[in-house]
Amino acid sequence: MIDILYMVSESNKDDKLKEIEEAINSTTSVIEKTAKISSDGRQLLVRFPSKISEALNMKKGDKINFKAEVDKENPENNTLTVEYEETEEGDDE
Repeated sequence: MIDILYMVSESNKDDKLKEIEEAINSTTSVIEKTAKISSDGRQLLVRFPSKISEALNMKKGDKINFKAEVDKENPENNTLTVEYEETEEGDDE
């Protein structure tokens, strides 16, 4: 870390040090993946990428909440929010 401090100017050394410490001490990470929508003939389906399902420890029976905000006048503003809800023991239904 000392080598990094020598590479920054004195004027922003404290800011860079704080940024480096925050990155090192971060307890969160971001996994971004894309999945295609498929169909079983009646419904649309999405498979969760394994890297995401493993990171969240997803299991059968856990819940996904969907919230669609539809702007009929400006469809480019439509949004879909997806939230994952882990159940205590899953569900084999």
